[in-house]
Amino acid sequence: MSEGIENLLKELHDSCPEILVSMVTSKDGLAISHRGNISDPDLFGAYFAELQRLCEQVINEVDYRNVKEIFVRSDSGCVCLLPIEDKGYLACMSTPQINSTKLQLLTLKTINRVIRYF
Repeated sequence: MSEGIENLLKELHDSCPEILVSMVTSKDGLAISHRGNISDPDLFGAYFAELQRLCEQVINEVDYRNVKEIFVRSDSGCVCLLPIEDKGYLACMSTPQINSTKLQLLTLKTINRVIRYF
């Protein structure tokens, strides 16, 4: 499973040089596969799972449902987090110059291909 996901993450990085780190995690945040320079993939996976949980809580408070995408842009970079159905998450960290629409399209395409490995 991991080798196939690694290949998909490589394709994602090759298609967009602004993507610095990408990872696929389980629902509880354990890193399944990652690409890019990241010191502790499981720690970042846990952070991403907590970010998803927190956003779900906020969305539920305003009577919305089912977070489909989280995108955070800061002065030094961007974070994009998307669920892979109910199986896990795809997370990407990028430079702040990234085109958010391009990132969205590339990550959705990757998710559609990653799901077969779960």
